[in-house]
Amino acid sequence: DPKNIEVLGVDGQTIYQEPPAHDKISQLTATQKNDYVGRWLNGPYPAGYQIGDTSVIAGLTNITTVTNFRQGDHVWGGSAAPLMQYLDFILFRDRESPTLTLNIGGIANAHLAHKDRRKMVACDTGPGNILSDNGAKHLLNQPWDTDGATAANGMVNDKMMADLKNHPYFQRAIPRSLWPRNDFSMKYCEELFARHPNTTTEDIMATLCAFTAEAVAISLSDNVPKEALDEVGYMYASGGGVKNKQIMRYIQEKLPSNITLLLSSEIGIPPEFKEALKFSTLAFSTINKIANNIPAASHASQYTILGKVSYAPWKAQGVQPM
Repeated sequence: DPKNIEVLGVDGQTIYQEPPAHDKISQLTATQKNDYVGRWLNGPYPAGYQIGDTSVIAGLTNITTVTNFRQGDHVWGGSAAPLMQYLDFILFRDRESPTLTLNIGGIANAHLAHKDRRKMVACDTGPGNILSDNGAKHLLNQPWDTDGATAANGMVNDKMMADLKNHPYFQRAIPRSLWPRNDFSMKYCEELFARHPNTTTEDIMATLCAFTAEAVAISLSDNVPKEALDEVGYMYASGGGVKNKQIMRYIQEKLPSNITLLLSSEIGIPPEFKEALKFSTLAFSTINKIANNIPAASHASQYTILGKVSYAPWKAQGVQPM
């Protein structure tokens, strides 16, 4: 019965993403910062577009629906990506020491959860599954490398690793956000493979997995204060990428020795469902008018309530018989 469901949170499908250029935004005058038309036309202005209309979803499901979470953070200069940090704040705010989480989807993002929201950190780390999946499609004619089995039979190619680490993504100001269709697309992978023609398929797959872990390590070093990292005991991983054993192995090898990598299932959250829990939590906070962005993490200039609401038709008042 839809009336037993309080709210439905839907991120929608992102078809465009323009991450904020924090270095350029910081150089704007007060007048320029308020010139939204000029910033939209000439940059820098963070923007994204997700398809999935809240009114349509609410109408078809008869459930109050919240969508378009990201724009509310964008308008205050925030990256609005990743969005996992509010859920992490709810999950770990009672812990005395900070906790790291990592979500590995097509891209990967890391979060430092802290009981003090002002000390939280969130960033896209770089590729998650996308490089390994692109490699599998191009080299193995498979949608993915199951369990990282092909990568397990290879060795990291140092020249290809250096090439990957030279990606311009790592030159962006922190906290970095990426757009995988541009940053780590199949075109990028094909050009990468062509630059290393004598590298075996197994070594390519191993290097792609190792680079995914390297990107996590680089991002943690760039974004999280060392004193905070020293206090962390655990990193909880979620998302489809946790099924790739080689990616997980390389990540553990790259983490500081005081941090143990665990699946989110260790805290009762199946890795494949944490994204869904994220948006249901955001949606619940939205309809209850609770600030659900984390300015310290996204670099937004203030707290706000993310999301647009369309109410379930059955809640309509003042109706007359048809």
